Amino acid sequence: MRMLQNQTMTEAERTLFFPQDAAPDPLLLHLAELNRAWQMKGESNSESQTPVAAILGCSHSSMPMPRILDCGLNEIFMQVERGARLSAEKIGTLMYGLTHLAGHQIPLVQVIVHQCQAGQSCRKVLPDKPTITRSPALLEAASRLSIGNHPGISYINLPAWQQLSLYNSHDLIHGRTRSLLLLENDKAFAGLVREGKIIVGEAFFDEKTGKVSWFGLLAAQSIIDLLGQMSPRIEDIVEGVADDAAHLHEGLVSLARIAAGNRRYRQRHRPPVPCRVVILGCADSRSHPTVTFGEYDLGVIESFHSAGNEIGDHTLRGLRIALEEIEEHARQATSAALLTNPELPATHREFSYLIVKSHSRCGALNAVIASAASGAKTAEAKATSSPHVGHLVNSIRHRLAPYFSWLHENGLTAHDHDALGIFAARFNAVEGCLDFFRRAREGNIDAVQIIEILGRGFVKLVPAVYLLKSGRIEFLAPMPDSLLSDEVEDYPVVDHATRGFALPVGQ
Repeated sequence: MRMLQNQTMTEAERTLFFPQDAAPDPLLLHLAELNRAWQMKGESNSESQTPVAAILGCSHSSMPMPRILDCGLNEIFMQVERGARLSAEKIGTLMYGLTHLAGHQIPLVQVIVHQCQAGQSCRKVLPDKPTITRSPALLEAASRLSIGNHPGISYINLPAWQQLSLYNSHDLIHGRTRSLLLLENDKAFAGLVREGKIIVGEAFFDEKTGKVSWFGLLAAQSIIDLLGQMSPRIEDIVEGVADDAAHLHEGLVSLARIAAGNRRYRQRHRPPVPCRVVILGCADSRSHPTVTFGEYDLGVIESFHSAGNEIGDHTLRGLRIALEEIEEHARQATSAALLTNPELPATHREFSYLIVKSHSRCGALNAVIASAASGAKTAEAKATSSPHVGHLVNSIRHRLAPYFSWLHENGLTAHDHDALGIFAARFNAVEGCLDFFRRAREGNIDAVQIIEILGRGFVKLVPAVYLLKSGRIEFLAPMPDSLLSDEVEDYPVVDHATRGFALPVGQ
């Protein structure tokens, strides 16, 4: 991994990025310098979300979605984890983006799969939750790359599927299964497709070449019927060579945008380096770490996304697999450092990082805050027929309990001061870290193994906050390597979240 050369922060700058840690590890400092270099370009975006597509895909570090599609901030709404797994929480994240973005309708839902060995392991040992049904008809349709019986919805298998099916038939079926699970498990999602509001694209990513190949489209029958007559041709759109698609359905316009972006990406594609940082972040299109860390080496960062940093069973499984990999990479880096410099003490270690990154102006957090203010049980910002949105937002409600207590003790309400939104994000990040210990205490085997990895000392757990307005990432103090059961509930969340941040209390 190439560290930035001749990049030194002043003490004042370092305090901005590390408000609670004056001597960060070189890798964490490198991330801060990457973010600072990107921040200076002035590309941060705190306006309303207007993404061109929602992505359902794998989190693997070799395929950071905004980069492989050459997209910037506020262009991609993410819902990714190892193996492109689906659960009630993950469908909730997707539906949140499709129904809760201040009047903006995302026109394209893009499913991207690849040859993910870790994802295949996840599928074997952790099936979909009971709420995510796999009917025999669904599995049979997916195995034929069909869609079964969905009145008003049709599909087209694009030319790429014939060549891909010779080598990657399992992955193509996996991609089609993702689409059908969405159609069959959320009536609101199927309604959006049937009404022609969204198009579903299916694609395969080849990490050796960097190419995204589109093999299928699902859409309203009326849209599919017109594909053979339209200009430019759908074949040119998915190859990224369409001259003018602006007059077409917005979903096809978005497809042309990201296909052309992948074509540009392939011109500068390089093999990935070993991963050292795993980030659990929000799905918000304005805060992607693969953009906000600028020109980092491809492969260094693996990023999981879910609205409000929700951590479900599938996410824990994917995170555990990812942490096993970055732990080994830290071991190898430590061994290489000791061989290169025999003067280093035997206790010297290179660290990898698990970063739980929340962000300011988070819609999911604001929904929790709004529901607390109204006393509502379900924190839905708007009416929606999807049952998964409320389930998702309610799953993170417990994290803000210390935040509300702190507000009450200081005579504040959540909207008294703009900085309080940053405080809410800090509380969410710290509490998100504590959720690993809580889930381990409950007996979740993946959480137990994650805590064991942290205890071995090669991977550090760090809460962080991305500030939408400035583009800066704050790295808070690392969490302890281990916490006993009673220490989890007694952890000084307020001290951790508020330390190093001045707020006019009592206004």
